[in-house]
Amino acid sequence: MPFITTLRKKGLSRLLTGGGLFFVLAAPVQAIDQDLVIDETRIPAPVLSVLFDLLQRDDPGLTESHFIDSVSENHVLADYLRAQNLTAIALGDNPVGFSPKVQHENRLVSTLRAAYAAELAQAAAELIDSNPMSMLDSPLEPATADLKALLQGGTRVIYQLSDDEMQSAGKLHLGHYRLPGDTTATVLTLADIYQRQNVQGRIALHEGETGWLQREVHLYLAQRFVLWWARQRSPLRERGVNAMAMLIEDQMLRQGWLAHSGVSAEIHAGNPALKARAQLVSDKEILRWYEAHQDRFREVSKVTVWQAQCQRRQDCDQVAEALRQGADFSQVAQQFSTRLGMSFSADPITIRRGQGQLSWRDAVALMQSPDEIAPPVHAPGGELWYLFQVLEQGWHQYPAHSDTVRAVARREIAQQALIDDYQSLRDKLLTTASIQRPAP
Repeated sequence: MPFITTLRKKGLSRLLTGGGLFFVLAAPVQAIDQDLVIDETRIPAPVLSVLFDLLQRDDPGLTESHFIDSVSENHVLADYLRAQNLTAIALGDNPVGFSPKVQHENRLVSTLRAAYAAELAQAAAELIDSNPMSMLDSPLEPATADLKALLQGGTRVIYQLSDDEMQSAGKLHLGHYRLPGDTTATVLTLADIYQRQNVQGRIALHEGETGWLQREVHLYLAQRFVLWWARQRSPLRERGVNAMAMLIEDQMLRQGWLAHSGVSAEIHAGNPALKARAQLVSDKEILRWYEAHQDRFREVSKVTVWQAQCQRRQDCDQVAEALRQGADFSQVAQQFSTRLGMSFSADPITIRRGQGQLSWRDAVALMQSPDEIAPPVHAPGGELWYLFQVLEQGWHQYPAHSDTVRAVARREIAQQALIDDYQSLRDKLLTTASIQRPAP
């Protein structure tokens, strides 16, 4: 299975990462009848069935074997990262986005909602009148003086509470709520809401947007209800929900590790692992790589073209059709030149790359092929249309020692080396693990 493929490129991360309202979605569950056992971890069959069914809705071609492969790969790598104390590095902590803890809970809740949408909607209607805010003992009061003083007091350089301020937020009660059947109320604090925000949410809270706070409390209570129902009332119960939470964390750890270690195809140019490995690439490796990829470093350096200018696209279309039928450009120019708003180059024009900044027409001309008459091109911000016929192309080949070739070669050679390293680690972990798969 390809190194970055998780569940046929769908991945557990595809299982609804947001935290929207309840919705109705029902489908028969694809049954997996036996547990998956990896070393000392037993993953219940009902959890596997739920996840497999959800993923098959997006990808009908996903097989049970591929699914179990991906779950196993995620888990052995995640256990390795846990044993090596590398989980914090793999998950990271984006100061702009949601924290890993919040991402994990959002994915878990959204997966449960997708799997049990109809049952959750019915339970919510019966137990909380389909309104999570009904679990509050009293209406939310977001405009208190203490709340304003903590969030809006003083001049703030960054939208982030300090550690001392977070302690104060943990003592600032927004209200009390009761899950169904609770005899005692649970305190809801500002810290509960604040620590679940990305930078957009923090800015909204600091700027006193009470509507945002109301919405976030609504979302928080809705998620408490989903988790309560899943652990207490769903077919999964406590054990199954814990197993699902572990599988989602496994996938997050693997996904994070692929990005951190420079393996992911969606990495940023500044990835430290990739940059470090690229420094080890030798000149001989670059030359071998270049010999296998020379076609990637050829570009059109000049073209000789005829050009036609029209006020209406249909006029240029007629010229293009005549040229496709084999007419000579000078003949076509003579035939159509009397038409209002049409003009043709008197002689072929040669356009060269590298002689100052190209006009948009020159840039388009360099992109045309001599093998066909391309459709007319509309002038940006204007009414005119242009048609090109390429008579000749000149090519430039970047040499192996050019900066362009060396930069691309170093990056791709380095990434392939990191991919090979990951595949070796994955194969070793899967080989040494004791895996008891469900019977097909």
